[in-house]
Amino acid sequence: MLEAYYSAGSDNELTVYRLLDLLADGKMHGGPALARELGISRSAVWKSIRQLSGLGLGVHSSRDGYQLVRSLEMLDADRIMGCLDEVNRSRIDVIIIHKSIDSTNSALMRRQYKSMNQFYVCAAEHQTAGRGRQGRTWHSPFGANLYLSIAWYCPVSPASWNGLAIACSLAVAEALTNMGIDGLWVKWPNDLYFSDEKIGGILVEFRGEAEGPCVIVVGIGLNISMPATEHNPVDQPWRDLSSIIEGKTLSRNKVAGILINALIQEMVSFAFSGFSGMIERWKSWDRLIGREVAIHEADQISYAMVSGLDESGALLVRGSEGMRRIVAGEVRLKWRDSR
Repeated sequence: MLEAYYSAGSDNELTVYRLLDLLADGKMHGGPALARELGISRSAVWKSIRQLSGLGLGVHSSRDGYQLVRSLEMLDADRIMGCLDEVNRSRIDVIIIHKSIDSTNSALMRRQYKSMNQFYVCAAEHQTAGRGRQGRTWHSPFGANLYLSIAWYCPVSPASWNGLAIACSLAVAEALTNMGIDGLWVKWPNDLYFSDEKIGGILVEFRGEAEGPCVIVVGIGLNISMPATEHNPVDQPWRDLSSIIEGKTLSRNKVAGILINALIQEMVSFAFSGFSGMIERWKSWDRLIGREVAIHEADQISYAMVSGLDESGALLVRGSEGMRRIVAGEVRLKWRDSR
């Protein structure tokens, strides 16, 4: 039976997040009313307001009370469950939503699993140590974007999952396009782009024996409504979905539910079919083929023309040394490369 629950941490953190739930509508709330609702003093309300600022949430204070600078749609397990189809709802053992956690992928990699062939979903409003490929930090402002991971305890060995990040990236691009978000493409092996600006990425990790079974974790970080602050630490051009759809309402809970459906279906399909047939599907979403790129491998940079993918999902490039396969590293459009 599918379970869904929330995790907030200590009593002090719980008070802060209860306050945030009250302020999430973006309206002005009086200090005395907040104190009564939370069962704390007005001084304690003020201290909690200061902690919200520490999460990067702007709060407007006046004689009338407190108001968030921007309203928030908090993640809600029941609303996410309502977006799941019946088959995938039966496949999921638990959905847990954290207010703040180090990393949704890390949380699922630490978890102990007993139920074979069940899926486990972890989402968070905020990550303190969000991770991308090659150990990069994934910037995770509170309540702005989607930080979500899915774990599957399955009998298949880790070696069978080569190319899964590509498959999951395609599944996300297709699902978002079906929601009416056009102009997306996928950059090898796992990045989602709009124009030449990154909107999200996939991180796939494994834990298990060489012959199976294994735990596979697929995580997604997706920019929904990224605060455009001068202190934003993202070190590359980025875009969020809210700016792409130009002011239309976009529900984080609906996006989460739709992507959970798409990713679980992709994982199940990949377990049976592997990378077979993926090359033709990839061509519809690839904008690098035929273009010159800078390839960053360890401490070296080389330049080559992209030719496509091979049957294992490796990137094929043609450079001064002829055709070769790229199985790890980072690929950038040459004109954007600055190192």
